[in-house]
Amino acid sequence: MTERASEPLAVGAREQMMLVPLLRDLIAGLGQAPSAAGYRDLLADIEAGTVAPERFPQLENFLELGLHTGRFRSRFGASGEEALVRLFHQTPRGAGIAGSVAAVNQALTALAGQELAGLSLAAHGPDAYSLSVETDRCRLTVRIDRSGVRVGDVELAV
Repeated sequence: MTERASEPLAVGAREQMMLVPLLRDLIAGLGQAPSAAGYRDLLADIEAGTVAPERFPQLENFLELGLHTGRFRSRFGASGEEALVRLFHQTPRGAGIAGSVAAVNQALTALAGQELAGLSLAAHGPDAYSLSVETDRCRLTVRIDRSGVRVGDVELAV
Protein backbone atom coordinates (compact mmCIF):
# COMPACT_ATOMS: atom_id res chain seq x y z
CA MET A 1 0.00 0.00 0.00
CA THR A 2 2.88 2.40 0.69
CA GLU A 3 4.27 1.99 -2.84
CA ARG A 4 0.82 2.63 -4.32
CA ALA A 5 0.52 5.86 -2.34
CA SER A 6 3.49 7.32 -4.23
CA GLU A 7 2.16 6.51 -7.72
CA PRO A 8 -0.34 8.69 -9.62
CA LEU A 9 -3.81 7.21 -10.01
CA ALA A 10 -5.36 6.98 -13.49
CA VAL A 11 -8.97 8.14 -13.75
CA GLY A 12 -10.99 6.76 -16.65
CA ALA A 13 -13.26 8.78 -18.93
CA ARG A 14 -16.42 7.46 -17.25
CA GLU A 15 -15.23 8.46 -13.79
CA GLN A 16 -14.11 11.84 -15.14
CA MET A 17 -17.57 12.43 -16.62
CA MET A 18 -19.16 11.75 -13.23
CA LEU A 19 -16.69 13.57 -10.99
CA VAL A 20 -15.93 16.76 -12.92
CA PRO A 21 -19.39 18.39 -12.62
CA LEU A 22 -19.70 17.41 -8.97
CA LEU A 23 -16.27 18.83 -8.15
CA ARG A 24 -17.12 22.04 -9.98
CA ASP A 25 -20.28 22.34 -7.86
CA LEU A 26 -18.28 21.71 -4.68
CA ILE A 27 -15.64 24.29 -5.59
CA ALA A 28 -18.33 26.88 -6.38
CA GLY A 29 -19.93 26.18 -3.01
CA LEU A 30 -16.63 26.52 -1.15
CA GLY A 31 -15.92 29.91 -2.71
CA GLN A 32 -12.70 31.31 -1.28
CA ALA A 33 -12.46 28.81 1.60
CA PRO A 34 -8.90 27.51 2.06
CA SER A 35 -10.00 23.96 1.20
CA ALA A 36 -11.23 25.10 -2.24
CA ALA A 37 -7.65 25.29 -3.55
CA GLY A 38 -7.03 21.59 -2.92
CA TYR A 39 -10.25 20.67 -4.69
CA ARG A 40 -9.38 22.95 -7.63
CA ASP A 41 -6.08 21.08 -7.95
CA LEU A 42 -7.95 17.77 -7.70
CA LEU A 43 -10.35 18.90 -10.44
CA ALA A 44 -7.42 19.77 -12.71
CA ASP A 45 -5.89 16.34 -12.08
CA ILE A 46 -9.15 14.53 -12.79
CA GLU A 47 -9.68 16.52 -15.98
CA ALA A 48 -6.15 15.48 -17.02
CA GLY A 49 -6.96 11.84 -16.21
CA THR A 50 -4.33 11.31 -13.51
CA VAL A 51 -4.51 12.18 -9.81
CA ALA A 52 -1.19 12.98 -8.14
CA PRO A 53 -0.50 11.30 -4.78
CA GLU A 54 -0.60 14.64 -2.93
CA ARG A 55 -4.26 14.96 -3.99
CA PHE A 56 -5.29 11.55 -2.66
CA PRO A 57 -6.68 12.97 0.62
CA GLN A 58 -9.08 15.26 -1.27
CA LEU A 59 -10.07 12.46 -3.65
CA GLU A 60 -10.63 10.02 -0.79
CA ASN A 61 -12.71 12.54 1.17
CA PHE A 62 -14.79 13.47 -1.86
CA LEU A 63 -15.44 9.86 -2.85
CA GLU A 64 -16.21 8.79 0.72
CA LEU A 65 -18.73 11.59 1.17
CA GLY A 66 -20.49 10.87 -2.13
CA LEU A 67 -20.61 7.14 -1.41
CA HIS A 68 -21.65 7.53 2.22
CA THR A 69 -24.49 9.96 1.51
CA GLY A 70 -25.82 8.00 -1.46
CA ARG A 71 -25.39 10.99 -3.76
CA PHE A 72 -23.42 9.01 -6.32
CA ARG A 73 -26.02 6.23 -6.47
CA SER A 74 -28.93 8.67 -6.80
CA ARG A 75 -27.18 10.64 -9.54
CA PHE A 76 -25.44 7.86 -11.50
CA GLY A 77 -27.27 4.66 -10.54
CA ALA A 78 -25.82 1.46 -9.15
CA SER A 79 -23.32 0.93 -11.98
CA GLY A 80 -21.98 4.48 -11.69
CA GLU A 81 -21.67 4.12 -7.94
CA GLU A 82 -19.81 0.83 -8.39
CA ALA A 83 -17.34 2.49 -10.78
CA LEU A 84 -16.62 5.14 -8.14
CA VAL A 85 -16.26 2.45 -5.45
CA ARG A 86 -13.64 0.77 -7.64
CA LEU A 87 -11.84 4.10 -7.99
CA PHE A 88 -11.98 4.61 -4.21
CA HIS A 89 -10.48 1.14 -3.67
CA GLN A 90 -7.47 2.23 -5.74
CA THR A 91 -6.66 5.03 -3.27
CA PRO A 92 -4.53 4.26 -0.21
CA ARG A 93 -7.47 4.59 2.21
CA GLY A 94 -9.75 2.55 -0.04
CA ALA A 95 -7.11 -0.13 -0.56
CA GLY A 96 -6.72 -0.40 3.21
CA ILE A 97 -10.46 -0.94 3.63
CA ALA A 98 -10.55 -3.48 0.81
CA GLY A 99 -7.61 -5.30 2.42
CA SER A 100 -9.40 -5.43 5.78
CA VAL A 101 -12.52 -6.84 4.14
CA ALA A 102 -10.41 -9.46 2.33
CA ALA A 103 -8.81 -10.51 5.62
CA VAL A 104 -12.21 -10.90 7.29
CA ASN A 105 -13.52 -12.88 4.31
CA GLN A 106 -10.47 -15.15 4.50
CA ALA A 107 -11.16 -15.79 8.20
CA LEU A 108 -14.84 -16.51 7.48
CA THR A 109 -13.92 -18.84 4.62
CA ALA A 110 -11.84 -20.86 7.07
CA LEU A 111 -15.11 -21.73 8.84
CA ALA A 112 -16.46 -23.60 5.80
CA GLY A 113 -17.54 -27.14 6.64
CA GLN A 114 -17.89 -26.44 10.35
CA GLU A 115 -21.22 -26.84 12.11
CA LEU A 116 -22.76 -23.50 12.94
CA ALA A 117 -23.61 -23.28 16.65
CA GLY A 118 -24.59 -19.62 16.90
CA LEU A 119 -24.56 -16.13 15.42
CA SER A 120 -24.96 -12.90 17.32
CA LEU A 121 -24.60 -9.21 16.60
CA ALA A 122 -23.83 -6.78 19.42
CA ALA A 123 -23.71 -2.98 19.54
CA HIS A 124 -20.74 -1.45 21.32
CA GLY A 125 -21.72 2.18 20.91
CA PRO A 126 -22.49 4.50 18.03
CA ASP A 127 -21.29 2.95 14.79
CA ALA A 128 -19.49 0.09 16.58
CA TYR A 129 -20.63 -3.50 16.34
CA SER A 130 -19.34 -7.03 16.63
CA LEU A 131 -20.54 -10.14 14.87
CA SER A 132 -19.81 -13.39 16.67
CA VAL A 133 -19.81 -16.63 14.72
CA GLU A 134 -19.65 -19.77 16.83
CA THR A 135 -19.03 -23.18 15.29
CA ASP A 136 -18.38 -26.62 16.67
CA ARG A 137 -14.64 -25.86 16.52
CA CYS A 138 -14.20 -22.16 17.21
CA ARG A 139 -15.66 -18.74 17.89
CA LEU A 140 -14.77 -15.84 15.61
CA THR A 141 -15.59 -12.21 16.35
CA VAL A 142 -15.67 -9.62 13.58
CA ARG A 143 -15.44 -5.97 14.67
CA ILE A 144 -17.21 -3.34 12.58
CA ASP A 145 -16.78 0.34 13.41
CA ARG A 146 -15.86 3.70 11.90
CA SER A 147 -12.31 2.57 11.32
CA GLY A 148 -13.47 -0.41 9.24
CA VAL A 149 -13.97 -4.12 9.63
CA ARG A 150 -11.48 -6.56 11.13
CA VAL A 151 -11.21 -9.89 12.88
CA GLY A 152 -11.39 -9.15 16.58
CA ASP A 153 -10.96 -12.46 18.37
CA VAL A 154 -10.56 -16.10 17.45
CA GLU A 155 -11.11 -18.77 20.09
CA LEU A 156 -10.38 -22.37 19.20
CA ALA A 157 -12.13 -25.27 20.93
CA VAL A 158 -9.68 -27.67 22.52
